[in-house]
Amino acid sequence: METQRLYYIDRLRFLAVIVLIFFHSALIFAAQSNFPIKNNELSALIEEFVFFIHGWRLGLLFFISGVGTSFALQFRNNSDYIKERLKRLLIPLLFGVLVIVPPQIYFERLSQGFAFESFGSFYLQSFSTGFYPYGNISWNHLWFVAYLLIYSILSVPLFTLIKKHKAEVMEKIMSKGGVFLYAIPLAIVVVLLKPHSLGVQNIVNDLAMFFFYWLVFLAGFAINQKKYWQYFENKLIPLSVAVVLLTTLSYFIKWNFPQMEKGDFVYNTFNFIKAANSWLWILTLLALAKKYMNTSGKFLSLLNESVYPVYILHQTVIICLGYFVVQQNWSIGIKFFFITFATIIICWLLFLLLRLTKFTRVCFGLAEKSCAVTIKKQTLL
Repeated sequence: METQRLYYIDRLRFLAVIVLIFFHSALIFAAQSNFPIKNNELSALIEEFVFFIHGWRLGLLFFISGVGTSFALQFRNNSDYIKERLKRLLIPLLFGVLVIVPPQIYFERLSQGFAFESFGSFYLQSFSTGFYPYGNISWNHLWFVAYLLIYSILSVPLFTLIKKHKAEVMEKIMSKGGVFLYAIPLAIVVVLLKPHSLGVQNIVNDLAMFFFYWLVFLAGFAINQKKYWQYFENKLIPLSVAVVLLTTLSYFIKWNFPQMEKGDFVYNTFNFIKAANSWLWILTLLALAKKYMNTSGKFLSLLNESVYPVYILHQTVIICLGYFVVQQNWSIGIKFFFITFATIIICWLLFLLLRLTKFTRVCFGLAEKSCAVTIKKQTLL
């Protein structure tokens, strides 16, 4: 059994969450976002940054989660895998809804002009108000954890089927460039379902991205073989050319057709290009990571362990900081970078504290004992 560390996957996963912190901090200053906290002055430059990052940020995390699942099922049967997923995903999700997310809703309501005697009084009454956005119960950014839990459970029969036919099917797909053409069915799914998806991440109103991310997750599971990582690295130049062209085209449509009607030709073309581009960006980032980030380090295992807790914490910290920062007479740049880097520091310090007790480790989905991530014991979220 191979035991070589996939250092580039570890590093890419950590960087993906750091990028997510930059993304959510940027939403405070982007016009076309419904983020709970908004600055009075907005930035067109940050708006374009948000558009670019939004194209691949979560697809990459779902893909890496699929890769981790393929490792996990090498050393667990289906029953043990489901139990492990429930422990690592369901418990943090419930804990997050009850403890981590409520401060986000509290500061959002304050910014909307509501008044409360204290956070405690808000918290006690929030459970009688119903579900967000009209009520105060929400999973907010933890929808990612909820979706991943659903994918993990529903995909178990598919995992068995993929493993049974993986070798022969993947050989044919990879030899004919099918992994790149996978962008087409992904894009078709989004085009067909996007007109019926409101964008609210509650599955029912998010069918387009729900199935898109599921297919990306399954692709991560199927693709995970050493020779395929090398294949992507060898295709770095054509992948880079493709994403530059598609990204440029998506910006061209965005800038020249700002009033797209849902379901019309331009709208469908735009969504097709964005979905295909998202998949190719995932492959490009994997190729870049394989080429330039395949290095070890003593600090890497700790960084890797911090990813899940930092993800759970980051949006709450951003909103709590953002509520006060947007009231300051600072420039947009200073506000943005202060929120971003303060969030990274605070989340990291909190992680170092919460990893010290068994209770907090369970609540944040950490293993009972921290360990280095190897191919043999890989359990990527």
